[in-house]
Amino acid sequence: MRKIWFSVVLAVLFFGAFFGTLAFFEREKGLEFSGESINGRVNLASFRGENLIFYFGYTSCPDVCPTSLSLVGEVLRRLGREDVKVIFVSVDEADDVKSSDEFAKYFYKNSVAVKFTPIELARVAKVLGVKYEKVALQNSVLGYTMAHSSSIYIFDKAGVLVGEVSNLVYEEVATKLKEMLR
Repeated sequence: MRKIWFSVVLAVLFFGAFFGTLAFFEREKGLEFSGESINGRVNLASFRGENLIFYFGYTSCPDVCPTSLSLVGEVLRRLGREDVKVIFVSVDEADDVKSSDEFAKYFYKNSVAVKFTPIELARVAKVLGVKYEKVALQNSVLGYTMAHSSSIYIFDKAGVLVGEVSNLVYEEVATKLKEMLR
């Protein structure tokens, strides 16, 4: 009986490690993208040599996006990290590249908006674990809102994801950026 339990435990550990490793490699592999910026088509390689922070939101967001982008911009300014580029990815098909870029730059000057096709957005969001959904609102000027997760995704100069921060409070963001961006 002990041998069976031991075999089961080993199998669970092996398959967990195997599939966890596969998920890691899928996540790494899936980070490549192609999107539109105000300067034309870009991909992850377009930003090699730069530390990046990705944020997914939308320009008509009434509170979460402005608060989050303001916080990230303030942390980067206080840390003296104007070398970090913030990549703003809109989850709203109605947002265009120009207004998205202006929106992002309002909060942090070294920002760039990247607009994905709906298929590319879904793929990249799945890889990073970003959640978003268009929700109808009858008494809204827009007629809808975009429910979305609010995390930042930190990439090093080689384009490797080094971390995610979902607790967007000043101390947490500052601590994580100091640790992850060297």
